Amino acid sequence: MLTVILQARMGSSRLPGKALMEIKGKTMTQWCIERICKTEMIQFMGQLVVALPEGASNDRLHDHIREITKDIPKPLVHVFRGSEEDVLGRFYEAAEFHDATTIIRITGDCPLIDPVEITNCLGMYSFSGKDFVTNRPGYPDGFDVQIFDRWVLQRVHENATRPEDREHVCTYMTEGNGFSVFKIVPEVPYPKQLEFSVDTRDDLERVRDVVRHYGEDFGVVDVPYYCEKEGIA
Repeated sequence: MLTVILQARMGSSRLPGKALMEIKGKTMTQWCIERICKTEMIQFMGQLVVALPEGASNDRLHDHIREITKDIPKPLVHVFRGSEEDVLGRFYEAAEFHDATTIIRITGDCPLIDPVEITNCLGMYSFSGKDFVTNRPGYPDGFDVQIFDRWVLQRVHENATRPEDREHVCTYMTEGNGFSVFKIVPEVPYPKQLEFSVDTRDDLERVRDVVRHYGEDFGVVDVPYYCEKEGIA
């Protein structure tokens, strides 16, 4: 099944507990889930799996996800618990348990993840015929989409041994290692300093400001206008 796997956790060295921090009355995790669920292909033929670490420190986040998704009819939203340290292992086990075929990786520090961009990346994945498709680094940080098949993930899980590969899931694919890689490049380059992901308190305030001034549906298509208004070149 077409599956979005959303990585989330309470632990963060730079901003602990950010998964439950609020942006305009909703938690970061809720922003991610609601925006992912607006992706039409996921609504009608997919599922969302939130991959959380085991341990009591993440129980509150688990309960929160259950509460905010109980009334979502489609897509099916699941929570999977796995290793905190071996993120790749957790990701692979989540994919296996929920019978994922084509996998879309999203991280929980991207509250402005764009359902239109997810759809566009799925189209490029289907068209390209490549093993691994990503819109980074061409598109701004915070709109990250990575797509691959479960057999690719299985091979990475079996062969990746470096700590950074076990932590970041897709570095082994990005570097090739026998996989064909397609990096989506925008027609007009975006300024490299653009960041819409949340790793620090300053990042969180920036995203809150974006939502406050540019609307809750802010997406990739709005970035040029944002750059013009903010004087970013």
